[in-house]
Amino acid sequence: MNNLLSKTKEEVRNIILRAGPITLANLECSIDTSFNLLFLSIEKLISENKIKIRRGEWYYVISIYDNPDNPIEEKTNTNEPSSSA
Repeated sequence: MNNLLSKTKEEVRNIILRAGPITLANLECSIDTSFNLLFLSIEKLISENKIKIRRGEWYYVISIYDNPDNPIEEKTNTNEPSSSA
């Protein structure tokens, strides 16, 4: 169970890193797992201060927790050629 939870947590975090802030409904559509495992993964990521969730008027939005003590990895474009000096 822990291995499946770890994989789901990583997949949720990667989706949010790629897509930016995402609604809970869109996240549910983006991942192929049970609701229970998805919600447990979200709960664990929130408790680890890796993501945050806020309630909008009609939906919940999940985003990366941008705390200076917990820096966000920068997205890099892998299509650009690397420049070496």
